[in-house]
Amino acid sequence: SAMTMTTTTNPNNNRVAVVTGASRGIGRGIAVELGKAGYTVYALARSTRSKPGLLGDQRAVADGLDLTVESVAEAITAAGGIGRGMYVDMSQDESIEGAFERIAEETG
Repeated sequence: SAMTMTTTTNPNNNRVAVVTGASRGIGRGIAVELGKAGYTVYALARSTRSKPGLLGDQRAVADGLDLTVESVAEAITAAGGIGRGMYVDMSQDESIEGAFERIAEETG
């Protein structure tokens, strides 16, 4: 799956990052690291549950890791940032537009 990351500073001088593919793998790692750096991180992903058929997911679930947008938002917050998990299907324009409209409303 593709992953992208965008960071910006909003008018309130808060650092905001948007990470897609954020529920697992490198995307999850980047999202949590941005949280450690004090960002408000919008973690976007299609995953509402772990997918046991994926080898990486099997390992993560065995380690007790929940691979959902909600769990990565919690991990970001636990790391010191503000985590916002959002279900977004990056193959659907409406889903992308809705996510960025919400982010713009929340961050100014």
